[in-house]
Amino acid sequence: MGGTVGKRVVGRRALWSVSTMVLVIGFLLCLPAVAHAAGGGTIAAAPQLPIGATFVGGANAVNGYEYWRVTLAAGDVLSIDFLPINEPVGYGPSPAKLYIYTPNITDATLGTASAVATREAYSLTEFTWTAIGGGSWILKVHSSYGYQLTTSVKRGSFNQAAGGGTIAAAPELPLGGTLFGGANAVDGYEFWRVTMAARDRLRIDYEPINEPVGYGPSPADLYIYNPIVTDFTLGDTSYIAKDEAYVPARLTWNATGRGSWILMVFSSYGYQLTPSVQHVFATKLLPVSGKRGAIITIRGRNFGAKRGTGTVTFGSVSCSEFVSWSATRIKCKVPAKAKFGKITVIVVTAGGTSNGETFKVQRQR
Repeated sequence: MGGTVGKRVVGRRALWSVSTMVLVIGFLLCLPAVAHAAGGGTIAAAPQLPIGATFVGGANAVNGYEYWRVTLAAGDVLSIDFLPINEPVGYGPSPAKLYIYTPNITDATLGTASAVATREAYSLTEFTWTAIGGGSWILKVHSSYGYQLTTSVKRGSFNQAAGGGTIAAAPELPLGGTLFGGANAVDGYEFWRVTMAARDRLRIDYEPINEPVGYGPSPADLYIYNPIVTDFTLGDTSYIAKDEAYVPARLTWNATGRGSWILMVFSSYGYQLTPSVQHVFATKLLPVSGKRGAIITIRGRNFGAKRGTGTVTFGSVSCSEFVSWSATRIKCKVPAKAKFGKITVIVVTAGGTSNGETFKVQRQR
């Protein structure tokens, strides 16, 4: 009897094992397979890169290299998750490499052309690159044994704006938006003109981008020059303001005069700018004299809809009591410690510092 029970148990285990294997195999068969896509063995044969897909490539690689075309508008952001695969045991790891080339690259010029962006990975890595211009950019992929890519493109992330390669060719800097520059850079430098009035505040949020792994970080530099600087005098002219960034940074500068100031931007691989000029003017005080604690009205423009961190200075003393604040009118009390006699009243905001208006602080009687 014991032998019979044992045979039944073994039989049931065998049936369970077979059933489990069938279920596992069925599950695996139901899993979506990663698609295969063949690039070109030459640039001339490069097909369009699949976007929004995950696929395995490398079937047409020549000496480990395969080529794709990816059509991008200026400022589009290309994102690629890539992974070297099929590495034999004991032969690695060997890297997968990505190279981005300009649209006019050919098989004949490839050997003498420099990639505008590169990335190398031994494991799953994310690569992002912002297009400097529009066209069918060339993606060159190297992997000894094959690779897997997951691709996407974010359209219209930045506005493309080309500066000048010289001061003479410098266009007006677009204000009030984010732009991506560097397309016309000569030796990494690009020039812009920015028209400012006295006391205008120039504010620029900027960042170097597209830095290849292993090549940096290299800085993005901003220089402000007087309006009279030219391409011939640039080498002998000192800048009046400078900032340097390896990470996102902000430059703010108050114009010392009126004119088209020259902005020179340096970046090895491209840069992102968000520039703006803010004009803060005080045009009139009512009344023009009064005692400490008196309420005065300051009229002008671009004070800001809300006060925020803004203030009003009476000489060297900041106002601490405000009745109201708008973009064109401020009401506040003359500080208790304001000096007697004629002093200068100035509005200070996050957007800039106004001109000064004269106010006479009268003695108490």
